[in-house]
Amino acid sequence: MSPAAPAKARMMLPILFLLSTNSIMYAHSLLVHHDTTAAARGGVILPCTLPTLSRHRLTHSYYYAACSSNSGAAACSSWLDGRRRTTRRQQQTKHRMYLYPTSRSQPRRPYLSAATAMVSEPISSSSSSSSSSSSSSSSLNTNRTASNDDCNEFGENPEVVALKIKLESIADSHRGAKGAREAEDLLMSALRKFDSNGTTGSTEEGSSEDNRILPTAICVNHVMRAWALVGRDYAAARAEELLRMQAEWGQRPGMEALTPTVYSFSTVINAYANIGRPEKAEAVLRFQVEQYEAGNESARPNAIVFNTIVKAWSNSRTKGREKRAEEILRHMIRSCSKDPLCPKPDRITFNIVLGTYAKSSAWGGSGIEPRRALKLLEQMEELDKKPGWRTKPDAITYLLVIQALGKERTLNAAEMALEVLHRLQRKFKETGDAAFRPNKIHYNAVINGFANSRLRAGESNAEHAEAVLKEMLELYENNQYWFKPDRISYSSTITGYANEGRPLDAERVLGMMIEEYKNGDARCKPDTIAYTSVINSWAQSGEQGAAQRATEYLHQMEKLSSEHGEDVKPSKITYGCVINAWANSGEKGSGEKAEAILNRMEQLYEAGDRAVRPDVIAYNMAMKAYSECKDENAVARAEELFRRMDNLHRDGRYSMKPDVLTVNALIKCWINSIDGDVPVQPERVLGLLGNMLSSEETRQRPNDETFDLALRLLLQSGDAEAARRVEAAWTKLKGGRGSISSSSKYGAISPPRPPRKDKNK
Repeated sequence: MSPAAPAKARMMLPILFLLSTNSIMYAHSLLVHHDTTAAARGGVILPCTLPTLSRHRLTHSYYYAACSSNSGAAACSSWLDGRRRTTRRQQQTKHRMYLYPTSRSQPRRPYLSAATAMVSEPISSSSSSSSSSSSSSSSLNTNRTASNDDCNEFGENPEVVALKIKLESIADSHRGAKGAREAEDLLMSALRKFDSNGTTGSTEEGSSEDNRILPTAICVNHVMRAWALVGRDYAAARAEELLRMQAEWGQRPGMEALTPTVYSFSTVINAYANIGRPEKAEAVLRFQVEQYEAGNESARPNAIVFNTIVKAWSNSRTKGREKRAEEILRHMIRSCSKDPLCPKPDRITFNIVLGTYAKSSAWGGSGIEPRRALKLLEQMEELDKKPGWRTKPDAITYLLVIQALGKERTLNAAEMALEVLHRLQRKFKETGDAAFRPNKIHYNAVINGFANSRLRAGESNAEHAEAVLKEMLELYENNQYWFKPDRISYSSTITGYANEGRPLDAERVLGMMIEEYKNGDARCKPDTIAYTSVINSWAQSGEQGAAQRATEYLHQMEKLSSEHGEDVKPSKITYGCVINAWANSGEKGSGEKAEAILNRMEQLYEAGDRAVRPDVIAYNMAMKAYSECKDENAVARAEELFRRMDNLHRDGRYSMKPDVLTVNALIKCWINSIDGDVPVQPERVLGLLGNMLSSEETRQRPNDETFDLALRLLLQSGDAEAARRVEAAWTKLKGGRGSISSSSKYGAISPPRPPRKDKNK
C-alpha cells in the first residue's frame, strides 16, 4: 500500500458514503492498521461520515480502526462523549439485550426451585471444565481491578469497546470452529494482559502503566455465541466450559464485570437445543438457577430460557420427547398459579410443543399426539381470557394443529383438521384480526392430510382432497388471492389419487395444473413430484397397459427436462416407480424392460448424475419383475442381477448388499423355473439361508416368506431331507434359537432334527 493511500481514503469518504456501503468499506480498508497517524485521524473522519451511517455497523468499524493507537482512542472517546445525548437511548437498549432488568432491592424468592423442579433429576452432563480451561481460569490474578481513567461517559473504555466489536464481528461472520478459536484467543489474551501487568501493551511516552483493562460479560457472551453457532457437540461443550469459567471469574474481587447474565446462559442452552441435546440444556438451566439463588440477579431465568429448553426437546430424537416438552409446559403453568413472579408460558411456548406433536406423528408416533395438540389449542384459548397471559393463538398455532391432525393418517383426523381450518376462518371473519387470517398453507396441510390418510370402506380420501382444492379455487375467484392453489396443492391431490390407484383422475388433476401454468401462473408449473405421482398412480393401478403409460410419462419428463430445465427432471424415485410398474404388470418381457430402465439409471450415474444412483430397492424391483414374468431367460437374468449387486457391494457400494427381498425374488424365479426343467440345486438354497441367518443386519435376516418359499422350492424339487432341515431351522428361529454349522454337508443350516408330530405333514 502506498503512503498516499490513507489520504486518498479520507478524500473519498465524504463522496463514497453517498454511493454504497461496500465503497466505504473499501476506503476503510485503506485506513485500518496502516499507521498510527492515520488511525489517530479516525476521530476527524468520524464526524463527517457517521451522521449518515450512525445506525450502521460501519460506525463500530471506524471506531475500532481509530482505537489502534492511544491518540486515536482518545479522539474516538471524545467523539463518543460528544454524541452522548443522541446515542444514550440506543446504548441502553443494546445493553438490555445482555442484562436482565431486575431490581437489586427486590428480594430473591425460592420460586425458581419449584419452577425448575421438572429438571431437578440428576442428568449426566459435562459440568467440569477441561484441564486447559481450569488452568486458564485459575491463573488470573484477583488482586487487580480495572481502571476507569480513560473511560467515556458511558463507563466503557475504548479498548474494551473495540474488543467487544471485534468479538461480535467474528461471531457474526459464522466462520465455524476456526472463528470461535480466534475469538477465544482474543478474549484470553485480554485476560492475560489484565492479569500480568494491567497495561494495554502501549509503549508510547506518557502512557499510563496502570491502565488495567478488564473485558466485560458481553465479550465472553460473544465468544460463547461463536462456539454455539458451530453446531457441534464439542462446540456446545466448549461454550458451557466458558460459561462455568465466567461464573468463577465473576465471583473474584475486582472482576464483577465478568459475571454471567441471563444472555450468557441462554446462549449455551440454545447451543444444546440446536443440536438436539435437551439433557445438557437442562443441566445448564439447573446451573443458572444455582447462580441466581447464590446472589447473581442478572442470571434470573425468564420465559425465553424455558422456551429454549422446550425447543431442545422438540429438536431431539429422544423417545418421549413430546411428553417431556408438555411436562415442562404444564409445570410452568402450575408454578405461575402459585407464584406470579414465575416465568409464564406464552404463545411461543405452546407453538413449540405443538410443533413437537406434529413432528412426532410424522416420525411414527402412537397416534395420540395429534389429539393432544387439539386439547392444547383449547387450553391456549382458555388461558388467553385470563389477565396477564399472552397465549392468544395465531395462524401459526392453528397450522401446527392442522399438521398434527393431518399426519395421523386417518380420515377422522383429516376431517377434524378441516374443521379446525373452518374454525380459524370464522375467527378471522368475526374479529378481522390479521393474526387469524388463514392462507393456502393451511389448505395445503388439510389436502395433504386427506391424500395420505388410510382408506376407509366406502370413502375416497382423494375426493375429499379435491373438494378442498375446489374450495381454494372458489375463494380465489372471490378476490381472496392468497388462497390461490400452487403446485403443492395440485401435487398433494394427485398423490391422493395415486394412493387409491386411480390414474385417470390423477391425470385429470395434472391437466388442471398444466392449464393453470399455461395461463401464466408460474407457481402451478408441474414439477418432478407431480409427474412422479401420476407415474406411481399407474404403477399401483394394475390396469392393462399401465407400465407402458408410465414409461411414456418418463420419456416425456426426460424431454421436458432437457428443454425447460431441471424442474421436471426424473429422480431416482421416478425411475423406481416405472420399474415397479413393469414388475406389477406381469407381462411377457416385463423383466427385460424393467432391467433396461435400471441400466439407464446406471448410465446416468456413471455420466455424473449422482441423484439417480440405483439403490437396492431399484434392483429388488427389477428382480421382482423377473420373478413375476415367465420368460425363458428370467432365472439367468435374475441370477445375473444378484451377482451384479454382490459385486457392487464388494467394490465399495456397501448399500447394494442383497437383502431379504432380493433373496425372496430369486427363490421365486427358481420356483417358476421348475416347470421349465431348469435344475435347482438344494445346496444353493441352503447356502443363501445360512448366509442370511449369520447376518447381524435386520434387512438381511430371513422372514416367514423366505422360509415358506424355500420349503415350496425344495418340496417341488423332491429334496425332502433339505426341506426338513429348513423347517427345523424355521422352528428354531421363531423360538430365537436359529444356528449355523459349518460342518453341515450343505455348508449351511444343520440343526438337530426335531421329533415330527404330524407324519402326514
